[in-house]
Amino acid sequence: MVSYEEVGPIAVSITDPAARMKYENFRENMLSRDQVASLGTMHDLLKMDRPIKEILSETVRNHAPYTHVPYHQRIDGGIVRFVNNDHCLLSASATLRLERYIPKEFAALPIAQTVWYVPIGLDIWNQLQGRMPGHYSRQVYDPKKYPGGALPPEVHWKDEEPSAIKGTFDDALSEWLQLV
Repeated sequence: MVSYEEVGPIAVSITDPAARMKYENFRENMLSRDQVASLGTMHDLLKMDRPIKEILSETVRNHAPYTHVPYHQRIDGGIVRFVNNDHCLLSASATLRLERYIPKEFAALPIAQTVWYVPIGLDIWNQLQGRMPGHYSRQVYDPKKYPGGALPPEVHWKDEEPSAIKGTFDDALSEWLQLV
């Protein structure tokens, strides 16, 4: 299992011990790729009157370390495949935007969709290589190759401070485009 240090701590603003414990369960369920348990824990948090934005914040905190991939495209058997590494974060963003359009009794539906998708959207780079189960590995993952169970999600790039690029805006933008 991935260490919590790689994911980051639960937000310090969450001071209720029962809520903190529930968020620890939430994280464990997500990193274990358990969609049903993740959604159940989200429901428990809602029943505890935890705000949707707080739940969403912890969802993003759990997913964010696995968003970056070594490359944004792969060539598999001569076929170029683009690596859609930010789909879960886009869903989280949509959750916030949809909030004002949805009747109160259905307010949790957008976050439920995000929480359902995150566990199978972790570390898509290894999914595409067939090393772990998930949304992108349906045709290439063979559980028989992993008798001890699926590999944990991998953090491909550790968090680091941004690099400053010197020069005019146009020169810096051009250099940045070459880097990505």
